[in-house]
Amino acid sequence: MDQAVLSMATDGTDHAGGQFTTVGTPALAQPFLVALDPVTGLRVSD
Repeated sequence: MDQAVLSMATDGTDHAGGQFTTVGTPALAQPFLVALDPVTGLRVSD
């Protein structure tokens, strides 16, 4: 999954949740991913 997220991040996908939903993460799991982006270390909610 890390590589998929990385490819999405380098592809310029917005951090509002698009990259994670594109990877196929269930919407219900979003709260766990909103804390921070594993690629940039920034808050995904920003």
